[in-house]
Amino acid sequence: MGNIVDHIAIANRIREELAQLTDDQETIRDTLEGETDIFGILDWLLGKIGDEDGFAAAVEERIDGLQARLNASKGRRDRLRSLLQSAVEATGEKSLRRPEATVSLTSLKPGIAVIDETVLPERFFKVERRVDRSAVNAAIRDGEVVPGVVMGNGGTSLTVRRK
Repeated sequence: MGNIVDHIAIANRIREELAQLTDDQETIRDTLEGETDIFGILDWLLGKIGDEDGFAAAVEERIDGLQARLNASKGRRDRLRSLLQSAVEATGEKSLRRPEATVSLTSLKPGIAVIDETVLPERFFKVERRVDRSAVNAAIRDGEVVPGVVMGNGGTSLTVRRK
């Protein structure tokens, strides 16, 4: 393949020069196909993207399996900690030195439990301030000038459809 970036740059230059001579897209395409390997590069890149999609899917599947194992391990650990706490409580001691570790029981302050938010006074709520991007877009579409907002340059997006 050589340096793909160089091949793409050459194809771009040829296309730009041809576009100054003709607006016949078929002629431009045929010339690019005959003078460059741009379509071979496209096919190679599509193949590599497919390979990476497959690799990413395999890694995601592996991560999902490992995440399930991690969650199971954490669940077992939490059940073991609960049993350990019960065992320490059964001794009547607050702290025990053992060869593996020192275990201690600590009294915790009572925490709150909100049972009905609808009757809670407003002063106990936080208000999150976020930009409503949909409202800003609608205002700009309607011709409104919105202070603090500028339009970006946009760009292009690549779509790859596989059969």
